[in-house]
Amino acid sequence: MSNPGQKSDVSANIKIPYGLDFEDLKLAIDKDGDVCYDGGTIEKICLASGLEISHFTDGPPENLMNLIGGWYVAHRQHGGSYNPVAEEIFSPE
Repeated sequence: MSNPGQKSDVSANIKIPYGLDFEDLKLAIDKDGDVCYDGGTIEKICLASGLEISHFTDGPPENLMNLIGGWYVAHRQHGGSYNPVAEEIFSPE
């Protein structure tokens, strides 16, 4: 059993369920500058990947950001549309 607070690389184990698209994440930045997303979408990915949702909800924020960032890169590499919020979050300054 993994420690939810422990940072680990699970990127090789991530499976995006068929029919789920990056836009389903509803990625946004609120007025306080916090990243907002649809938690149900992350839960679907966890179920398909055999991962505990707590790895992303209770673990270090980097776990969730790595998941979203990796998904966005793959999304774009496979012809997915530009997402201005993802670009803002993940573009180097």
